[in-house]
Amino acid sequence: MQFGTLPRVFIRPSVFVFALIVQCMLSSEVLAQQRRFGVTFDSGSGISMASGQEDVVTRRTPIFLDAGVRTFVDTRPELAYAGALRVEVDGRASVGVVARVEYSVPLTRSLTFRPQGGLNLFLAPFSMFGPELGFALRLALDPKAALVARGLIDGYLWGSDVPDDTAVVMINGTLGLELLL
Repeated sequence: MQFGTLPRVFIRPSVFVFALIVQCMLSSEVLAQQRRFGVTFDSGSGISMASGQEDVVTRRTPIFLDAGVRTFVDTRPELAYAGALRVEVDGRASVGVVARVEYSVPLTRSLTFRPQGGLNLFLAPFSMFGPELGFALRLALDPKAALVARGLIDGYLWGSDVPDDTAVVMINGTLGLELLL
């Protein structure tokens, strides 16, 4: 054995002990965190735009309903992950899903600004897929309930309902209720 090196038999137990210590440190931190959940119910509409043969075609976005879930860790409540089931109920009915990330910025004691970004996918009876950017303003009514107003820009780049060589852009607003569970 050379000076300064440990036999193999000592290296593996030391790695095991080090890993055990790190695990204990992390598990105590994880135990201190609590995952929180909220549910949201929104309804909205806006305008939809796409390139036509010679110009831009603009029309009202069908009225839609969103039923969503958001989750965050109470030690870092400003960062939340959210998902929603989106159903268009005006004109032809359609079903889609939205996945987003939100970052909360308190403006006052009861008002919060949430920039957000995500992906939107309509599944049936047609398909459309693309990014969603927006913001939400949350007005707390009490510790477990709030009114939420959103401004959303959806850009659909792919799908059976997206014309060739163009994109469909929707600028929508919603109003809804958020309940913290």
